[in-house]
Amino acid sequence: MHGDGDKVRIRQTWGQQAWQLALLAFLLVWNSVLGIAGAAFFVACAVWFGVILLDRFWVGITLTPDAAIVHNLRSRVIPWSAIQDVTIETFRGSRTIVLREAQRRTRLRAPVSAFRRGSRFEEEYRLIIERRLAHGDKGWLPSRPAPPEPVVWVPPRS
Repeated sequence: MHGDGDKVRIRQTWGQQAWQLALLAFLLVWNSVLGIAGAAFFVACAVWFGVILLDRFWVGITLTPDAAIVHNLRSRVIPWSAIQDVTIETFRGSRTIVLREAQRRTRLRAPVSAFRRGSRFEEEYRLIIERRLAHGDKGWLPSRPAPPEPVVWVPPRS
């Protein structure tokens, strides 16, 4: 999560893409040991690495005071007033955030709960809800309330 002023950018972490990088490295090492694949294999690996980088640095969501900007191959600007609900759904074993409009639903590719530690996914969901409440229609309430703030126990000083 990166922010400067009123804009906040949420994207996947390196840890969430570590399995893809590990699999790519395994295939490259395996091929160098066995020496069976040709140039097409290395071109496919280069394309796959490019997709990993694209996924890391482009895909995500930017929250602004006016809209949620969803970054996929094409960016989409969704005004806060057009978002009717923000929900969490399970997709391929991970929890994802879905923005629902009148005629459309947009599943965000980031944030997702896969390969994440702690409550960062919940924090990012709470941030999207807070932005929607602050900048959208004043009478709107989410169908699923935002998760409570994590409780941090601080031991008493003696």
